[in-house]
Amino acid sequence: MRLGKDFDGKPIISIANGQILGRAKDLYVNHDLTQLAGLFVGTEGVIRRKDRLIPAGGIVLIGVDVILVKDADVITTAQALPESDKWHRLSQLHGKEVHTPGGTKLAAIDDITLDEEGAVSGFTLSRVYVSGPLAEEQMIPREVVVDAFQRSDALLVDFPKLEVMFGATPQGEPTVEEVEPVGEKQPEELPDDGEENG
Repeated sequence: MRLGKDFDGKPIISIANGQILGRAKDLYVNHDLTQLAGLFVGTEGVIRRKDRLIPAGGIVLIGVDVILVKDADVITTAQALPESDKWHRLSQLHGKEVHTPGGTKLAAIDDITLDEEGAVSGFTLSRVYVSGPLAEEQMIPREVVVDAFQRSDALLVDFPKLEVMFGATPQGEPTVEEVEPVGEKQPEELPDDGEENG
């Protein structure tokens, strides 16, 4: 299991000749958020900017330190791949809200998790607006998603199914119990070394 943000900045190397082709700057997942669709490697052009990307089919291996691809020809543009218009970039998913089909706001997306084959297994959360197992787990498994931004600007999830997955008794539509988000990620504090700054 790996996080989408783990791809950021990894060198992309051709196995044909060992050439470094660039670095991954973001990743794409397919339209229904089930599979890695490709890597974003930057833009080219001064007047007509073109997004450069590598479709998932051109990726040979995503390693700990590098990403191996077939050769330099795997890099293409979004304009050359019309289906890429339906793909989601990870950076655009960050902060998107998670709702129930009834409209209750549950959380906000932080990142995605991927398995070794590039399938999306879930979503980590930056904020959770309800208490209970979701606030404790800080993640949503992919299998509870009922609509991946197809009909609304939010990721819709089956909340009773989610509760069962977390071992809770399903209660139906949740209620927001806090004004402030529950379980919001806080910046790490630096250890106090006993010295005053200033």
